[in-house]
Amino acid sequence: IVRLTRWLTVLLAWAISASLVPPAPAAEPPAGTRIVHPGDQALMVYVPAGSFTMGMDEADVRKVAADLGFANPDDLWAWEAFPKRTIELPGFFIDQFEVTVEQWQRFVQATGLVTKTTETSRHFDKPAARLLPAAEMRWAEAKQYAAWAGKSLPTEAQWEKAARGPDGRLYPWGNDAPTPEHGHLGVKGQIPKLYTLVGSYPKGASPY
Repeated sequence: IVRLTRWLTVLLAWAISASLVPPAPAAEPPAGTRIVHPGDQALMVYVPAGSFTMGMDEADVRKVAADLGFANPDDLWAWEAFPKRTIELPGFFIDQFEVTVEQWQRFVQATGLVTKTTETSRHFDKPAARLLPAAEMRWAEAKQYAAWAGKSLPTEAQWEKAARGPDGRLYPWGNDAPTPEHGHLGVKGQIPKLYTLVGSYPKGASPY
């Protein structure tokens, strides 16, 4: 998804994964209903139909910038999130976690896909790495994975609703500033660990 705002990109590891969205069922299940998708065995959660607050206003931008240590809110490219508005969406399922190395390996083995990067394939057949998030694939490759699994890539609005919920919160967990318990945060002056296993930060999960 190329037009996610910078602040939402920071939250990607903390939110419900923006992986793949199959059609919603005819009879709507309760919010947060979980299923295991037969295509790729991913755990998925249900985001119910209804309205939610999408985007940010200037007050939101100033708070998020301060929370993330930016003196200048413009450094967040926050104008991409303007205007703050109410969006209505039908219900949908979405992956709870990022696509893993293990899932991506099954896809590659089933389809014979040859990628331009080895950032994910270098972890193939390594038990300790199977639950790392798949990384450095192109949008077209992600779309191919979705088709193989019998799903589709989410829209920006679907991703944001899954991450923020229906109550207009700034972060998946609420409005409090991020802490190391909420996600994989970098620290100035330190080289961060490149990846962490999916599901490592339950306190950073969204309402779903």
